[in-house]
Amino acid sequence: MRFNRNFEHRRDDRGTITIAVTSTDRWLGYVLAWSFLQLQKNPQQKNNNFKIRAIARTRNHETDDLNKEGAEVTTVDYGRRETLETALGGCQWLLFVPESDRDRLGMARTLADAAKKVGVPNIITVSALGAGDSREQSFKDLRDIEKAIEGSANNWVTIRKSLLQQRFFHFEQRIKKNSTLPLSVREDSRFAPLHLDDLVTVLERLTRANEGLGEDLDPKHRHKIYTLSGVELVTGPLIANIINEAIDHPGAVEFTEVTRKQLENYLEDGGDGGDGGDGGDGGDGDDDDDDDGGDHKKPKNPKIFQGKRIHLKYPKPRGINHFEIQTILDFFEYVKSGKASYLSGDVKGITGADPEPLINFFKEFPESFTPRERKSRSYRFEGNYNDQQKRSRRRIHRSRL
Repeated sequence: MRFNRNFEHRRDDRGTITIAVTSTDRWLGYVLAWSFLQLQKNPQQKNNNFKIRAIARTRNHETDDLNKEGAEVTTVDYGRRETLETALGGCQWLLFVPESDRDRLGMARTLADAAKKVGVPNIITVSALGAGDSREQSFKDLRDIEKAIEGSANNWVTIRKSLLQQRFFHFEQRIKKNSTLPLSVREDSRFAPLHLDDLVTVLERLTRANEGLGEDLDPKHRHKIYTLSGVELVTGPLIANIINEAIDHPGAVEFTEVTRKQLENYLEDGGDGGDGGDGGDGGDGDDDDDDDGGDHKKPKNPKIFQGKRIHLKYPKPRGINHFEIQTILDFFEYVKSGKASYLSGDVKGITGADPEPLINFFKEFPESFTPRERKSRSYRFEGNYNDQQKRSRRRIHRSRL
């Protein structure tokens, strides 16, 4: 396959490499761009010869924050391919986060054409677990998006991530007000949520940002599809018990099985505490009054590199639109099908470290998941969290024999 090399994609006169990140006016694209900016400024960083170009459809709180953090922000119109060609010009790396829009497949194809025309050499697509074998429309679209990107660069790699643990912030207010965790899965449905630290660490390793960011993807990762899962399989009831263990109050939070429509209504009504569904237009809600987990201007832990892993205090999701909600709902349908009951070794294979356990996420933000009225409830499980995990792992092991 031949790619256009009329555009120059080597280092600039100062030896700086440009990393473009898409969809930075939405939470995931924004937080990934923000993470690389924190790596660049951290005293532990061995290399800072890169700059971040934040690509967005509109200017908002997120893009303004990225601009303050040092990113080069550029807006694009997917209906005008030339705006994408300009935005991608001179970029050595593209972290492609699909847009949260009804026409995200068409947008991805336009971006793929633009990337191919200007000759972006390296593209990492951030996709989702289920893109390969789910019947749900969100994941069918993601697989078609993956295929479009795979044909647009010499060096591509696809990341299929499980549900991010940080998405549980969307249930923060329900837990605080009603002491319940509503999920549209059965009690025995299992999946392995992924911590954002693990996704960021994988992206850092693939780009080698800390070691001296390369101009090309390491050949061992070329044309690979990686699946990123957490370290443990959990069910809805077990997640509630993990929360109780983290806040040190047995029985405080209970799992509630709800229908897809019930969960959709909850998230559309602003399940994350007033940020609200924004009607699918890409807009944003207001800031959450409770900002633990969201104070990213003055990180409390400046030691970003902890062993082989990166640890950051990430900005919380500020809003969730209709199409992001549908993707979450489709993921839970995938969970109910049993196909998400899967543990991948790709995080450890790339980073050398095991993924972060779910309990550590809830322990970091206990105030966010502590009910305002702590009522004594019948404890659904016997023993503590660690005992349950041992039994769960033995059952998983036996099921694979």
